[in-house]
Amino acid sequence: MIITGITGQSGSGKTTAARFFAGKGFYHIDCDLLVHNKVYKNKELLLKLKCAFGDSCVNDAGLDRRALGRLVFSEKSAYNKLMELVVPYVVAQIKADIEEYTGDLVLVDAPMLFEYGLEKMCTYTVGVVAVNTVGRICRRDGITQKDAVRRLENQKNADFYRARCDFIIENDGDIADLEKSVCGVIDRILKGNNC
Repeated sequence: MIITGITGQSGSGKTTAARFFAGKGFYHIDCDLLVHNKVYKNKELLLKLKCAFGDSCVNDAGLDRRALGRLVFSEKSAYNKLMELVVPYVVAQIKADIEEYTGDLVLVDAPMLFEYGLEKMCTYTVGVVAVNTVGRICRRDGITQKDAVRRLENQKNADFYRARCDFIIENDGDIADLEKSVCGVIDRILKGNNC
């Protein structure tokens, strides 16, 4: 089995690149969806989040992601606490999903691949980087430039990914350029040729 981890800053085009990988036969584990659809439904974790962040973030209806997001993106200590609580559940769920899969090609789509320590389970790592991430985030999420910058301040910069990933996809062109870059990386992965 070849497990490829894909990562990058918000607004880099990582999600679109991941869709191209999936279109080429990779089993796509989207960590954002996994967290929202599986991990944040774990009752044990919800209790821990309620104790850490209070009723405004976790109530009888479940997790209020917007309230939690406002808190953790404005306070570094809250963000660090969230990571401390959530990461073990994310890693366990990813491992369970991989164990259930019977194919040969897996893509772990994780914005925080290295922060979660997921690169240790990957055969290859791919970083997607771009110049105008702030503008893309504003357009995609309908948020202000200030909020987009604040979000990026909690993430690693492009140099972080360049220094750690086996492959880097520079996503400063159009969608066709991105697809071509992804196909080139897939070709090298399947041939076993990294940098």
